[in-house]
Amino acid sequence: MKTIQIQLIELDELEEKARERALREYAYFNVEDDWWRDIYEDGKMVKLKLTGFDLDRGAYCNGEWIADARTTASLILENHGEKTDTYLTAKAFAGQKVSDEEEWADSFLSAILKDYLAMLQYEYDYLTSDKAVVETIEANEYLFTADGLKANRIEKLAIDKINTH
Repeated sequence: MKTIQIQLIELDELEEKARERALREYAYFNVEDDWWRDIYEDGKMVKLKLTGFDLDRGAYCNGEWIADARTTASLILENHGEKTDTYLTAKAFAGQKVSDEEEWADSFLSAILKDYLAMLQYEYDYLTSDKAVVETIEANEYLFTADGLKANRIEKLAIDKINTH
């Protein structure tokens, strides 16, 4: 039998290079699951169904009206803050006098989807930022080896071994 002792370290105790490595290891942890769900739900609240997006080269956000464009504009004006891009877009479009309602609705949809794309990009950028990654690591009490590698599995193995004896 061989006994190995490994010191497990919290993120804020790591040396700089090891800390950088740990942050790289967890850089996309916050966006591995449905991180966009709240933004899609926000769209549903204002009767806008978001159907897909791409933050890479394509940079698009697709969607369609659940009710109609006027309803969405009204709901955004009622529920989104006055300084948000969606509010400003809805206000600009709601104030327009139009001769072609369908053309107006298409233009509004295109503009509001650009706002939702910006929201998705902002959320993604935040969730992959060092600040958000550090918050996640600390909230989950993740541990590392001295060189910055994830060590929670090692800790779990040790605890399981203790509990089986």
